[in-house]
Amino acid sequence: MNNSIMLREIEEEPGVLERCLGENKVLVDALADDIRVRNPAFLLFAARGTSCNAAKFGKYLFETYVGMPVSIAAPSVLTRYDGRLKLSDAVVIGVSQSGAAEDVCSLIDRGNRDGALTAAITNTEGSLLAQHAQYHLNCHAQKENSLAATKTFLAQMALLTALAARLSGETKLFHLLEQLSDLASSILGRTEEISRLVNRYRFMNECFILARGVNYPVALEFAIKIQETSFIRSHAFSVANFTH
Repeated sequence: MNNSIMLREIEEEPGVLERCLGENKVLVDALADDIRVRNPAFLLFAARGTSCNAAKFGKYLFETYVGMPVSIAAPSVLTRYDGRLKLSDAVVIGVSQSGAAEDVCSLIDRGNRDGALTAAITNTEGSLLAQHAQYHLNCHAQKENSLAATKTFLAQMALLTALAARLSGETKLFHLLEQLSDLASSILGRTEEISRLVNRYRFMNECFILARGVNYPVALEFAIKIQETSFIRSHAFSVANFTH
């Protein structure tokens, strides 16, 4: 059985989910109330890499359940081109595992300058991003040592789900949040079964990962994980785009 650092961190996920949702409940409620009072025109996510895929997951949730248009920022618009973004009527949320991404922080700073509501989701209390944002939601995933981020990615998606649930009042999302830790434990209980199933893919050198809707950002992240851990060329596509 694989006993890698990555697997050991994946095994921490049920506890991480309980901790991050429990520790952030008051802040999530406060942020949701503030968003509701301000009634912004749109939400802007600033993120890179794995955190950007979590933000794309959030885009599906907020547009589907909250009805709020969501954009994924291109930080170089500010850092490279000094773009004239107008964020006064936005909620700007920076998502970063370390909270040290200066280009992501530049979007938070522009939002603050324009009078926008700003928030950060990181796994690092006291980080650059946490200090600059008006709200900071901590993943409480403890240190992630594996190159391939796993527990922080899941915590980021859980926090975005909690915020979408609080804003929308969607019963289905609240019910899902209550089950998350148990669902993660259930999947981990099938580790040996999954290990047997993946044997058929050991000798592939390229693959396509297809998904649609809310699962598409997870497919994007799955492609990154395969490249990071197995050095296999992997490409994620929306089923609609792949068919097209």
